[in-house]
Amino acid sequence: MNTQTFSIKGVFRDSWSMMKKEFWKYVLVGLILMAVSFVASIFEESNIVYALVSFLLQIYLGLVWLLFSVRSVQKGELVFKDIFAEINPKIYIKFFLLSLLVSLVVMLGFVLLIIPGVLFAIAYQFSGYFMVDGELGVRAAMKKSWRATKGLRWKLFWLSLLVGLLNILGLAVVGVGLFVTVPLTSLVLGHVYVNVIKKRNITEPVSS
Repeated sequence: MNTQTFSIKGVFRDSWSMMKKEFWKYVLVGLILMAVSFVASIFEESNIVYALVSFLLQIYLGLVWLLFSVRSVQKGELVFKDIFAEINPKIYIKFFLLSLLVSLVVMLGFVLLIIPGVLFAIAYQFSGYFMVDGELGVRAAMKKSWRATKGLRWKLFWLSLLVGLLNILGLAVVGVGLFVTVPLTSLVLGHVYVNVIKKRNITEPVSS
């Protein structure tokens, strides 16, 4: 039975406390990754080749953000340069396929009815974390995320809503606020995964 839970206020407090220790380093990471993402987005409408390159780069950046948040929370301090050694073609391809599949499932849920789309987005949001951190395959990572989020989905929904609103607020501050809010909210999700989701008791066997 999954009994592990969390306090939304607590994960924000712990994440902010961690970020404050190396505040400008976290801001620099946010600036670097978001600058790369912005440059990629400029070219995505130029032609089909640029659009494809931009899309592949955005997937890569998603993988970087995920590893950055998980490894930093696990170590208790900012981890950035070392994560690139973990990214190889195999893990990128798996993450790419997972991202496509989860996106398709969520989109299908929204097409059928809005509520299933929200449910799938919440239930599968930690699939990438399980894949990268647990070296699982696409199907196994999605299964594990589905099971590990049971009983927490309402709380995860409100957490996701707060994360989105905080980043909208960061965007409203001439976009500069995102350099603070994006690393912070990444740490929040990393904290939830490392300290709660990953530790939940999943009784059904999961194969890779």
